[in-house]
Amino acid sequence: MKKTFLTFSFLLTFIFISCGDDDSPNESEQGTWRLVNRVEVGDDADSVVLDCEKLTTYIFQNNTVESTVYDSNDTDDDCVAPESSTLNYKIEDSFLIVLDDEGNAIDTKVNVEITVLEEKMILVFRDPNDSPTSALKSETFERQ
Repeated sequence: MKKTFLTFSFLLTFIFISCGDDDSPNESEQGTWRLVNRVEVGDDADSVVLDCEKLTTYIFQNNTVESTVYDSNDTDDDCVAPESSTLNYKIEDSFLIVLDDEGNAIDTKVNVEITVLEEKMILVFRDPNDSPTSALKSETFERQ
């Protein structure tokens, strides 16, 4: 559950997108994405993506992103029922800003840089108080 919470909390972030300076969604991230790889940094680093976790998806559509995050039971690798959430977002000055139901920006603690390369999307999670080149983890997704 800790990984599920962390993954979801990382999604509730400002997301850097390399193009798109307006309030419309970036077409390159639109669609369904499934987790295929993870690289973590630090003392609690866990870079192995279990088969269960590979069911995790993000669906970007218009100005919403739906996340379905799967996790494994810490004791026996059984798949835990997914946690799903749908969030509103807008793009402003090359950042994706997560919005509450009233359209106000949510103040979050982690920045997520997005790179979309054809059929792959890489999310790099960064602490905004650290060096811009340091990362907490990165996750790679494939377009479905």
